[in-house]
Amino acid sequence: MNNISGSFELFSLGGIIVIFIGILSIIAIAVILERFFYYRRVKILMDKAFKEIKLALAAKDYDKVLALIKSYGKLPLTTILKAGIEQAPYVDMDELKEIIKDEGFRQSYYMKRRLTALSTIGTVAPLLGLLGTVTGMIRAFMVIANTMGNPEALAGGISEALFTTAAGLTVAIPVIIFYSILAGKNRLLTIDMEEKMGQIMKYLKGMRAEDI
Repeated sequence: MNNISGSFELFSLGGIIVIFIGILSIIAIAVILERFFYYRRVKILMDKAFKEIKLALAAKDYDKVLALIKSYGKLPLTTILKAGIEQAPYVDMDELKEIIKDEGFRQSYYMKRRLTALSTIGTVAPLLGLLGTVTGMIRAFMVIANTMGNPEALAGGISEALFTTAAGLTVAIPVIIFYSILAGKNRLLTIDMEEKMGQIMKYLKGMRAEDI
């Protein structure tokens, strides 16, 4: 009970700005957990799909390839492959590479899109802390001007200034660290996806329109 009342007391020190920082921290935690699970799931499914689709393509079992693509839903690798398969019978190899490259960019952006929220939170949180510092110092100076330096009110303004800065940095620092980790995972997945598509490319050119 004392811990809860102590937490409320800390939040009251920073006022509404600390509440906003707290909301940003909750959003950041949700995004970090979701992206970790998402990248892990995509990696496992992508490896599995690649092995199965590569075997089916090598055997020219295109019905199975299409069934596998459908079964893996919106997995980035299979979405890129679907775009390639749909156009493979009608274009030359250079055009096919461009089609796959363009779809690859789209899927890479799709995988990265929620990381923008972390980047934004990592930037905004310390700025909110700085805003709290400014408002806290304004309060402190107003106390000096209006009450001839009431110690309690003066301490309250200074506490708000210091606490909001600390809160902003406490949120921003780990968020930036996790953003870097997750951005690295996204890059590795993108590279892995490109390598897998490079191996699959040679099978696509042999496809005919009636195979689709």
